[in-house]
Amino acid sequence: MLTRVFGVFGVVFAWAYLLEALTWSRGAPYTLLRQQFAMFGIQLIVIAIDYVFGIALVTAAIGLLFVQKWAIKMWLIVTFLLVLTHVAVILINEIVWSGVGSAYWVWTGMVIGVTALSWWYLGETPAKQDAPPPSQDPL
Repeated sequence: MLTRVFGVFGVVFAWAYLLEALTWSRGAPYTLLRQQFAMFGIQLIVIAIDYVFGIALVTAAIGLLFVQKWAIKMWLIVTFLLVLTHVAVILINEIVWSGVGSAYWVWTGMVIGVTALSWWYLGETPAKQDAPPPSQDPL
């Protein structure tokens, strides 16, 4: 049952990344018109990463709604990669600029929390691996 809750949350989670990509996409032409080519390149990278994560998250989330084993593995991998990406963005911003805003810290904390809960509940433990599969009795 809780796997499906992760699926519902995952759809909402994915839309956040897809909307972020759309927002950055709308601003990219203006950056190009102002001939800020370095910033335009950064925007393209951020847009691509947001779209990739958004599509991967919505794919995994839909699979979680149907409690598919591949979706559980995909969800765990994608959320882990999200944590690594957000930590890298924070480190790069700390080194190059003056850091990230408090909203980004909160979002990263939430991503870490979701990832930790996902690995705790959906991750394979030796006890889960040795357990017999649930009965498929239609009655």
